[in-house]
Amino acid sequence: MLSSDIYAIIFKVIHKIPMSNFEKISDNIQAVKIGGSELDEKIIWLNVVRAGRPEIEYLRKNFGFDLKSLRATLSTSLAERSIFEFLDNGYIFIILHYPRLADGQISTAEIDFFLGRNILVSVHNNELKAVNDLFNYRKKENSASFSGQRGHEAFLFAEILEKLAHHVYEIIDRHSSVIKQIEQTIFASQQKKAVTEILNLRRNIINCRRIMQGHKDILASFLASPFVKNAPDRQEPFVHLIEHAKNIWKILENQNEIINVLNSTNESLLNFRLSDTMKTLTVFSVMIFPLTLVAAIFSMQTKSGMPFLDQPNNFWLVIILMALSGVAMIWYFKRKKWL
Repeated sequence: MLSSDIYAIIFKVIHKIPMSNFEKISDNIQAVKIGGSELDEKIIWLNVVRAGRPEIEYLRKNFGFDLKSLRATLSTSLAERSIFEFLDNGYIFIILHYPRLADGQISTAEIDFFLGRNILVSVHNNELKAVNDLFNYRKKENSASFSGQRGHEAFLFAEILEKLAHHVYEIIDRHSSVIKQIEQTIFASQQKKAVTEILNLRRNIINCRRIMQGHKDILASFLASPFVKNAPDRQEPFVHLIEHAKNIWKILENQNEIINVLNSTNESLLNFRLSDTMKTLTVFSVMIFPLTLVAAIFSMQTKSGMPFLDQPNNFWLVIILMALSGVAMIWYFKRKKWL
């Protein structure tokens, strides 16, 4: 639990927020007070966007967060991995990553949390609409749904993660829609177009898998933390979130397998078309060969022994011979079922 000095700081900060339950502290920091009428039932949620040095300094002075953790939340930095830390002053510091879809491409959006008794701070680069939508909802509503639940900062944290999980579901639902479009493209004999679509979707799915792979472990660590470990009523939403993480991972695995199968199918069709083209070219080459041979023979400058040379209309006789050779080759290919 938090020390008495830290809790006194939180007590003062809560009182700074007016009873209208919302305060715009700066352009990048907004606060909303959530809970019932009793002070010990209230928490504050600080939503910090594009954190720079002024925002870091505000959080350090007012809440005593660890400076190393605060520096990790700067908008210019991006953590390479998800992080769960239980800090010495009783706070939990969490870094999570979520997929962000922009211009058809998946990129990484980071959100950081500081979680303590009666306080939750979310820090992000304003790339996750689901977080801002939930904050605006809590800003307008009385938030009575959290009343009477001690330690309800865990429930607020779970609600934010639930919204973000649904945001991920929307992205993977879009993947499913793109998979159907790719399937139609492949069997519409548009293999070249399908190659680009397959590669783009494969990259998006791989990026989603990379981004989401650590969520289950982070949630399991939070489930074992003092915030929820000894409170079964607080554990339930996080067990549900772990199931979400498993389900999302399973869907992404299935989509990855499907797109690999579609890629193999498209490559097979491309190879078939290439083979068919090569066969056609080979047939034409073989058909032209006897015509070329006949033309070469009759072009030899021999004075005697060459047939048709002394015959009237000898040119047309040679042409007929060449045509008969071509027809014979076509008949032979048809008989062999090469055409």
